Amino acid sequence: MTDKPWLSILIPVYNVAPYLNECLESVVRQCDVTGIEICLLDDCSTDDSLQICEQLMRVYKPLITVRSHPKNAGLSAARNTLLDHAKGDFVWFIDSDDRLFDGALRRLRQIVTQHSPDIISFNYRKGPYSPRSGFRGRSRVVQHDRDQMIQGVFKSRKMYSWLKISRRSLWRDDLRFPVGRYFEDQATTPGLLLRASSFFHEPRPWIMYRVRADSIMSSVVKAKTGFDYRKHDDMVVAMTNFRSELPMMLENPAPDTLYSIAHFVAREYRKLAQRLVRAGMDDHAKAALVRYHDQMQENAQMPFAKLQKHYLLRGRLYDWFQLRRFCALALRYRMG
Repeated sequence: MTDKPWLSILIPVYNVAPYLNECLESVVRQCDVTGIEICLLDDCSTDDSLQICEQLMRVYKPLITVRSHPKNAGLSAARNTLLDHAKGDFVWFIDSDDRLFDGALRRLRQIVTQHSPDIISFNYRKGPYSPRSGFRGRSRVVQHDRDQMIQGVFKSRKMYSWLKISRRSLWRDDLRFPVGRYFEDQATTPGLLLRASSFFHEPRPWIMYRVRADSIMSSVVKAKTGFDYRKHDDMVVAMTNFRSELPMMLENPAPDTLYSIAHFVAREYRKLAQRLVRAGMDDHAKAALVRYHDQMQENAQMPFAKLQKHYLLRGRLYDWFQLRRFCALALRYRMG
């Protein structure tokens, strides 16, 4: 390994002992590509995760380094600590229960050597299903149009940090994962795009994404009763920084860019409203729906009434009906 690695693979670890060996072996066996460091951060696991990390570090030293938090601080804090210690020109967050497909690092090295883009995205697999795209737009070409970058990511609806390999220099002090909050990817990925000058999408799947019943997203999506206000409040807050940064970083966003952002946010509002209604609409829930409507509409940077007109013009009748339905519901509860 060189003194100055070109790539830092950053892996937060917390109670993933059953999956950790498979994850790390899938990465290590590809490190015949030189100039890579694998940085692990154990966030006070209560299972054998830290012991597995230390055992692998002894076997693969100096390729693997291991750090640990003195107390559990959450995924955002773990990623921030890893960023602070990373040395590579590029950083790639990989979840410790996922698996890297063979050939990914060699192809990544080719892209960096030939094109040197600020951000590289790629496709992935979720279980046995066909590859899923991390970007909707042109592949295997360097793009310098920030509008196209933003549109492609928002259209794909994939904000996952592990789907974006980026220059470490983009992660300045004004871009860090929000500690103590959920939906940290939505809070950082849009801002990362605004700081990038070039983008490259590789259509091959590089990650096998593992679906776990105890994951944060599963707990939000599959809850049949009750409504976790804290998690959903964090969802609403996640894009507020992007809302304020967009006019400063992109002076005249293209109409399709504004539409892509508004459509993404409106879809999130509809999902949130559906979960709230499913859990039962008492007075607290009614007030929350009105608040979520107003906050999400502000995040969308387009009045929902205007977005509904766009839906009709584009023939998106289902989207028009669903957004109209939940906007009307919020209006009814606002009126008492």
